[in-house]
This record gives sequence, C-alpha cells and structure tokens, in this order.
Amino acid sequence: MDREKLFCERYADLFYAETEDGRHLPFSYLPLGNGIRLELKKEFFVTAKTLRVLPALGRAKVGEEGYFITPREITCSGDIQTFFIPREDAEYRNRSPIMSCYGIRRAEYSCLVRLERNYHYQLELKAENGVYTICALYDFTGHEPVWDDIRIELIPLDPETGDYNQMARTERCLRLERGEIVPLRQKCEKPAVEYA
Repeated sequence: MDREKLFCERYADLFYAETEDGRHLPFSYLPLGNGIRLELKKEFFVTAKTLRVLPALGRAKVGEEGYFITPREITCSGDIQTFFIPREDAEYRNRSPIMSCYGIRRAEYSCLVRLERNYHYQLELKAENGVYTICALYDFTGHEPVWDDIRIELIPLDPETGDYNQMARTERCLRLERGEIVPLRQKCEKPAVEYA
C-alpha cells in the first residue's frame, strides 16, 4: 500500500478544522499518489469567526521525539525549529509566513503541510500544559469574508528519513515540477529584458 493511502487510513480522524467554539469540521480527502488533497467546503465554515486547521495532526506531548518547522515571516524573522522539550506555556504567531508550508516530524509520522494562499492565515505554535501544537489560523473577524473553500496539500514523508532536509527538498521538487520556481542556472540562460 502506498504511503498516502496508509497515512489516510491511520490519521484521517486528524483531518479537521476547529472553530472558535470548539466544533470540528472534517476535511474531505483524496490520496493523489504524491500527496493528499484536503478540502473544506466554504458552506461548512461560512459562519465561523476563526478556524484552526489541522490542530490534532500538529499536536505532540513534551518529551516526544520530533519537531515542527515553520518558515520565516515577511520581516525575515523566524525559521523556527521547535522541539518538544519541557518549557513554560508560550504562544507564537507567524503572522505573514513567506512560504505557504510547514513541517511536522513525530515518531509516528513526518509530513509537509502545504496551504493554498486563497485566504490570509497565520501559523500558530503553542506550548500549553505539556502539549505542543502547530496549526494554520484563519481569522474571518476583521479580514476578508468567507468566499472560497480551504484547500491543503499534505505530503506524507518516511518517518525514518523525513527530517527538515527532506521537507525542504520535497517542497523544492514540487515547486520545480509545477513551474512555480525556476533554478538560477535556467534563469541565467535566458536573455535579460532590455528596458528603454
């Protein structure tokens, strides 16, 4: 059985968003061969003020092996690798991540979570009562109204080798395959645009 189908069988109950009043809204999911497409229809959250997306998938207890990886903020602060060590309760919000992904590595699984940028979101990291959590936080109270579904691409990685290096390589390969980025060597082969 391929990694995506196995991941869905084991962890599909973690594929949900949580509203401000604690309601769980399940994502539909579809294994695609190189990832899992998660989708939450707008009709399910049109009245929500906030949504925390995949909070259970990004949950670990103090002392567990693993970490979370988050991208830098637009201000260039960040690039956080968070290990599950004992600490006082704390909360951090990456308000404007420059990349639309984050990584989760636990003893049981490792994955890259890629968020579609159709809504403004923040990455929320918490350490509270011995539990670490990472999730995408969508706030509909003062930003934009609900107008589209939330779509996420989940890339399961091998738990043995799916470290932060593999997460970065996976993200780069996906973006190259889809033409979202171009290697510098390839850019240099094209003539520069002449401006008048």
